[in-house]
Amino acid sequence: MSERDERAIEPVEWAMLVDPAWRPSPKEPEAPIDKIMGVWPIDAHGVRQRFRPNPAYLPFDPEGVLDPVDGVLRLLAEGKEVAEYLPEVLADVLLDIAVDGEGTAVVVPAPDGVPSVVVATAPGHRLRVDVPGWKSVSTVELAEALPERGVDVLLNPGSATSMRVDSDVIRRSASSRR
Repeated sequence: MSERDERAIEPVEWAMLVDPAWRPSPKEPEAPIDKIMGVWPIDAHGVRQRFRPNPAYLPFDPEGVLDPVDGVLRLLAEGKEVAEYLPEVLADVLLDIAVDGEGTAVVVPAPDGVPSVVVATAPGHRLRVDVPGWKSVSTVELAEALPERGVDVLLNPGSATSMRVDSDVIRRSASSRR
């Protein structure tokens, strides 16, 4: 199934990722929309599609995790041995690339000076970046757009766990989703 086909499929079910601090109560037995981190649409064949972050999500903790990639980045920042999961998690989400006024990807030096495409893993991360616009892409589309050498990906600039990811990790992630 192509990237475009996946986006066009009308889901019949949703698997939701709810803020871990939210608890049902008699007054609020179902998670309100602003406490749903995002969803994985499930098509009529039972196939789970890529995670889609909820633009209305407001974590209980203002410094809380905003999406699965953000969760892995935070674990890495804490020194946890989870680097092997990053390509898999990246393959399972839709990303937002920062674009200029003409729709061209914004490339900036990462904190270590390496030129990098600016990418947000959830709408909440876009708020920290002043750019004219954003384009939603899959990891496959991002990998295809990256030059063969010289440009990496800067995930969630401005966040406490912003990270430069080598373009080869993006390509490896994309190849697992083809």
